[in-house]
Amino acid sequence: MANTTEIIIPYKPRRWARKLHDSITRWIVLVLHRRAGKTTAAFNHLQRDAMRYRNTRYAYIAPLYKQAKRIVWAMAKEYARTIPGVKFNESELLITYPNGSEIMVLGANEPDSLRGIALWGAFLDEYPQMSPIIFTEIITKCLADHQGYCIFGGTPKGKGHFFKVYDVASKNEDEWTLIYKNIDQSIQEEKGEVIDNLRQALKDDKKLVKDGIMTEDEFMQEWYNSFEAAIRGAVYLKQIAQARKDKR
Repeated sequence: MANTTEIIIPYKPRRWARKLHDSITRWIVLVLHRRAGKTTAAFNHLQRDAMRYRNTRYAYIAPLYKQAKRIVWAMAKEYARTIPGVKFNESELLITYPNGSEIMVLGANEPDSLRGIALWGAFLDEYPQMSPIIFTEIITKCLADHQGYCIFGGTPKGKGHFFKVYDVASKNEDEWTLIYKNIDQSIQEEKGEVIDNLRQALKDDKKLVKDGIMTEDEFMQEWYNSFEAAIRGAVYLKQIAQARKDKR
C-alpha cells in the first residue's frame, strides 16, 4: 500500500465560503461587507484547485501591485507553508506547488503585464476599484483556452461595473454563482473572536455616524453592501439594503 501524507492547511472557511468552494459555474460574484474574509476564502479556493490539478496556473489580482504584495503575499505564504515542496518566489510573487501548478499575485494597474497568460482560474479582489477592461479585454482571454473561472469580489462602490456583474448574477443562477452577505447576516450566522470584534466595530461605527464623524452613506456602503450609497441624493438606502438581504 502506498504511503500517503496528510497536509493540513490552517484555513477554516466561514459559512458563506462553503457556497464558493462548492460552486461549479465559471463566473462567481462575492458581494460582501468589510472584513467578511473574501480574500482569505478566494485565495484558498485557488490554492485548493492548484493542488488538485497538475501543471495549472491561477491568479490573485488586486487593484494595485503594491496592494497585492501588502495584503495577500504574507497571507498566501502562511496558508501554503505546510505543503511539502512548495516554493515562494519573492521577487515575482509566485507560488509554485510540488505538482507543477502555480498561483501568481498580480496588480491590475499594469494590465499589459497580464496579457497572454494562460489561466485556469482568477480572483479579481476589490473589483469595483479596477478598470472593467481587466476582465473584458484581458482575463476572459487568459481563461479561454481552459474554460477557466473568475471570481469577482468586493464591497459596493456605486452602480458601476461591479453592480453590473452582481445584477447579471442575480438573474442568471444557472450560469453565475452569487454570494451576498451583509454584516447582520455574518453576525447572525458566524461565531468566534473575529465575529465578536466585528459586532463591536459595528456598534462603534454607529456611534461615529451619530457623532457626525462617519456619514450614513459610508456606513451603509461598507457594512450593508449598499450600491446606492455612493449616488448623491439617493433615498431609501436602508430599505433597499433590507430588500436585498431578504432577496426581494
